[in-house]
Amino acid sequence: DRADQKVNLSSPRQGAGAAAGARSPAIKSARPLRVSRVVDLTHTLSPDFPSWPGYPSLAVHNTHHYQRDGFFANAWDVHEHSGTHVDAPLHFSVRGYSAADIPAQSLIVPVVVLNIRSRARRDPDAEVQVDDVAAWEKTHGRISRGAAVLMWSGWESRAGDQAAYRNMDGKGIMHFPGFSPEAAAFLITERAVAGIGVDTLS
Repeated sequence: DRADQKVNLSSPRQGAGAAAGARSPAIKSARPLRVSRVVDLTHTLSPDFPSWPGYPSLAVHNTHHYQRDGFFANAWDVHEHSGTHVDAPLHFSVRGYSAADIPAQSLIVPVVVLNIRSRARRDPDAEVQVDDVAAWEKTHGRISRGAAVLMWSGWESRAGDQAAYRNMDGKGIMHFPGFSPEAAAFLITERAVAGIGVDTLS
């Protein structure tokens, strides 16, 4: 389990910091972010990376090459739910924030990691339960308001195999770990977390 780490859940915005030397009051007054170590949670995107059934696979094609154009560049055709990403509230609610509406300062938050790998090895339908939250808090203290709670099921080890990652049965139903409705409700109502994260498709 990893406690007291900071993870940047945001994506860089095109044109950010374009005014050279410009400083905003928010930057001037901000405290330096101190990081003892960085944990890379990313995976390399490719056309073979697992995707939700029915969504188009990522496609990459070369547009410029050194010998012909003097530089190298590719064009990407990628669905917004490919790979590691943030589902904005608008994805599920017409009244929810879009990704552009989410305040940038709310995307850098304390992280809580709930490790359910041993259960997930035995049961692909394993769920994060309220008891997992209680066990984490017994060791590390109460989850802070506005934290992100991440499930670590070990499912990321299957990312190189679409069939194993989806784990679809004969009826077309996928089986992979997630948060129980009770744990999700508890984290929202009793701990006011900023979000939850998983190492599975959804």
